[in-house]
Amino acid sequence: RGEYRVIRIIRAYFSAICLIGIILFAFFEMIINPIRESQLVPTKEYHSKYSEFGSKSSAPVWGIVAYMGANNILPDAPGKLEDAVTVTPLWDESFENPPPCQTLLGYKYSGQYYNDNNRFNPSIRAITIFCPSAKLLVSVNFSMLGIPDNDRIGNTQKSTVLIAVGLTNDTRDVIRDTLPTPLSPGLHVLGAVRQRIRQRLNSGSLSFLGLFTSSRTFVVGDIVSLTPDPSTSAIIPRGPGMASLRIHVLFESTDWTISQEYREKTVWSGFATLGGFWTSISSGFAFLFGATLLLVTFGKGGNRI
Repeated sequence: RGEYRVIRIIRAYFSAICLIGIILFAFFEMIINPIRESQLVPTKEYHSKYSEFGSKSSAPVWGIVAYMGANNILPDAPGKLEDAVTVTPLWDESFENPPPCQTLLGYKYSGQYYNDNNRFNPSIRAITIFCPSAKLLVSVNFSMLGIPDNDRIGNTQKSTVLIAVGLTNDTRDVIRDTLPTPLSPGLHVLGAVRQRIRQRLNSGSLSFLGLFTSSRTFVVGDIVSLTPDPSTSAIIPRGPGMASLRIHVLFESTDWTISQEYREKTVWSGFATLGGFWTSISSGFAFLFGATLLLVTFGKGGNRI
C-alpha cells in the first residue's frame, strides 16, 4: 500500500512483542497466580450485629481439643492423652442432675493429624471432649504422659499440652483456626472465651477455577485473657504434675467478627483480566497502525502512522 519498509518492520516488531507479552500475561494470570493463591488464601473480615448462630453467650455444645506432638508422648507412659486430660463442667447449684462431658468414640482422635502450620511437630495427637456447659475446668495429669513435674526448662515444648476451645465437630478446623493455650506442669490459669465466625472454602479445585465456590461456616472460640487462677476450690487439682485451665464465656455486646476466605486470583478472573488487557493492546494498535493487533499479526491491515 505504499508503506515504508521501516513502518512494516516496526509494526511487525511491535506485534511480536505484544503477542509475547499477552501470552506471558495469560500464563501468570490464569495459571501461576491461581496456584500461588491456593497456598496463600486471602481473607476478608466483616463485622455484623446479627448472626445465624444467635447470641454470643449461648452456644449449644462446647468442645475442648487437647493435642500435643505425637513424638512427645513417651512409649512407656502410664496412659494416653485421653487418660491424662479431664474436662469437668462447672454447673450452678440450680442444676440438680447436670449432664456430664463426653468423649465420644467418633470424636476421639487418637490418630495423627498433619498440620503444615506446625513447623516443629508436623505430626500431632489430639482428642476432643464435648460438654453442654460454657463453664469448664480442664485438668491435665502430666504424670500419665510420663512427664515429670521437675522436667528440665529446655524441654518446655515437649512437656506442654495445647488446649483449644472448639464449637465445631471438625477437630482439624479447630486446630487450624484457634490459637491454643499451652499448659505445663504446675500451671493453673483462668481464661475468658470470645467467639468469632470463620468461613472456609470447601472445594480447592472448584475455587481454583472460580466456579461453584462454597464455604462452610463455624464458630471459633478464642481465649482472649489469661490470669492466675485465684480459686482455692478443692475441685482444682494442684498436686505434683498437674495443670488446669478454668474457662468461661466472655459476656459482651460487641458485633460478631466474621473472617471469610475468598479467591482473588482464579482461572476465570484471569480470563476476564486477559480480555481487558487484549482490548487495550488492540485499541492501541488500531490508533497507531489503523488496525487491531490480530489483523496486523496476520497481515490483514495497517496504515501509515
